[in-house]
Amino acid sequence: ISLAPFVLVYNMLLARRGDRLALLVVCLFLGNYVPILVTWIKARRICYLFYMLPSMPALCLGVGSASRAWPSWAKGLLIVATLYSFVSLFPFPLFRF
Repeated sequence: ISLAPFVLVYNMLLARRGDRLALLVVCLFLGNYVPILVTWIKARRICYLFYMLPSMPALCLGVGSASRAWPSWAKGLLIVATLYSFVSLFPFPLFRF
């Protein structure tokens, strides 16, 4: 989720250049998150992180789309950080360090 703003801005730039996958990412994210955001603005209720869940497939596609331009060390770092986060946040003590 911390990559979301960077991924969305990069995909917006790619969509302006005509990349259809980037356009799909932006439309999926906006279509899934904006209604919740509008509801939050009108109702002034607390917006929890799990409201972001419907837009996660768009963010995953966006990271994949954006990572085409990354150097190989950055891709490796993302994979290591993802695996470390999975192991450290796994809900069962089977994988605790």
